[in-house]
Amino acid sequence: MIGNSRITIYLVCFFLMIPVTALIPGALRSQTIEDFYTTLVSQEELMQDGRKMLDERRYQDAHKAFDQAAVRKPDDAGPFLGRGEARYQLESYKAASRDYTKVLDLDPESVEAMLGRGKAQYHLGYYEAARRDFTGLIERSPKTIEAYVMRGHTLVLLKEYEGAVRDYSRALELDPMQAGIFYNRAKARAALGDSAAADADFRKAAEFGLKPAAEWLKEHGKQNLLPR
Repeated sequence: MIGNSRITIYLVCFFLMIPVTALIPGALRSQTIEDFYTTLVSQEELMQDGRKMLDERRYQDAHKAFDQAAVRKPDDAGPFLGRGEARYQLESYKAASRDYTKVLDLDPESVEAMLGRGKAQYHLGYYEAARRDFTGLIERSPKTIEAYVMRGHTLVLLKEYEGAVRDYSRALELDPMQAGIFYNRAKARAALGDSAAADADFRKAAEFGLKPAAEWLKEHGKQNLLPR
């Protein structure tokens, strides 16, 4: 009995010393344990995990999940859209732009990809390219508020203030409860020299509780316009 016990112990010790990768089939032996695990996960699970990680702001992990999904299905727009969002949140704007472009190649009607690429171009300083994307998006989906807001921001940087005011105004028609849009329209109107309209917008933004708007009124000696 003692001899058998010793043999059992020796065998257990021997197998514990074998590297885990030695137990993986030869075709997968060059992969990491993480990669081997990923091969056991379905495409649907990868996509679900990626979206969940985006919601949880785990952008690096989301990037990895969508990366694996894109390798598996290079003709599916979904993984590239998800990876583009992860890269955008990680401020990898050039890589995000490439992913959004890939999505548009596969699905030219993707509103999310056009908005995402426009925003990436905006952050890269490619304002004309950003404007084209936002304009294209507005033509396809004229009720997308963020497209008007982002094009307005772009036009401000291009010093096309009248166009920016029109875009902010259209966004406010769609949603009149956005303090930030009132504030940005106020700055565009101030740049045009339209003080009365700018003051009205700053006051409206301040009424919503936006501190920068109230501070602007104070700094410019217009405390009387502050909401009471």
